Amino acid sequence: MQSLLIIAFGELSDEDWKETVAAEEAYLRERIASYSGGDFLKAEAKATNIGRGADWTVLAVFFGLAAVAIPQAHKKVRESVEEWILIYRELHAFFAWLVKGRNALYPDEYLFLKAIETLSEQLRLEGMEFKGMTRIPESNPDLQGREAMIFSFGDNKRIVQVAVARNGNVLWDNSVEM
Repeated sequence: MQSLLIIAFGELSDEDWKETVAAEEAYLRERIASYSGGDFLKAEAKATNIGRGADWTVLAVFFGLAAVAIPQAHKKVRESVEEWILIYRELHAFFAWLVKGRNALYPDEYLFLKAIETLSEQLRLEGMEFKGMTRIPESNPDLQGREAMIFSFGDNKRIVQVAVARNGNVLWDNSVEM
């Protein structure tokens, strides 16, 4: 099950913690229930603690979407690029609506879809294969397991890489002719 982490809290006082967290959870559940953009995924919301000492409280939206799976190595990207982009756009609309201006840490699958969308804007993807993904080392221990990602694609003429930050922003893309 994938999760979207919404950074909804700053420093919480001990007195207000329980009340503030419960109110944010309720608000997020109501927001999910009222989404009118489609019923393509089921989601549940819950406050959780992450980070090295599990002392960073965030709102986690857990969702299952069977269609979002990073393809196995050597899967032809062109075979499914239109479907990937459609799924990305639906997820992007849902996440943007749900996050509503807050910072968020997106799941690997969403970052993969962002990389596909970035490639589709720049290149013809015919013949491209997904070669793999790599996490960019992160110095912040709270983000261990939630690092930015580099996605690699290639064909017999070039290798293309797209780096995507955990917040969904493309850091860079690079193409090397072979």
